[in-house]
Amino acid sequence: MRKTTIICAAIVLSGLVAVPSSWGAPPTGPDEAPSRRRPPPARLVSPQATQRGNLGTYCWSYTDGEWGVHTCADTSGYGWPRAAPAGVGDKARIVFDWEQAPSDLSLHGWTRIRRNGSPIGRGRDVAYRWRPERTPGEGITGWAAHFRLPDRAGHFYLDAFVEWHGESTGGDASYAWHLRLQ
Repeated sequence: MRKTTIICAAIVLSGLVAVPSSWGAPPTGPDEAPSRRRPPPARLVSPQATQRGNLGTYCWSYTDGEWGVHTCADTSGYGWPRAAPAGVGDKARIVFDWEQAPSDLSLHGWTRIRRNGSPIGRGRDVAYRWRPERTPGEGITGWAAHFRLPDRAGHFYLDAFVEWHGESTGGDASYAWHLRLQ
């Protein structure tokens, strides 16, 4: 019995030694930017408000030279941030800070939630139009979904599900925002 345990332990240890040293190491080189190792940051911008989107559940893939890395992270429940004041009917945009254009976006809004944070009712799809975000001297630095805020005062909870289908980097992610329209 002891001999079998020692042999099994030796096999396991030799397998660990044979694992390339780059496994689990942080990426190096051009893919080192944080926006490449996980979904990009997103922010909602309107004349009265700027709010960082709370990153929710996501699956993300990237390469770090020799290896492909795939990560999935789940959140439990809804992660609505504190309400930011915004104007009724204002123009707004959600900016994804990455030069790669999203492949798809589903934008959905609600006006009421339960105590546990889950939305009440069916909510509504939010129509949007894509435009590139440009920084002088740098070109396209992100992509923005432009839309109009609801015409009614009160709370507005906004949820986005976004997909990026890149050659070596991409995946999907959900984000949440919370506005108090006045």
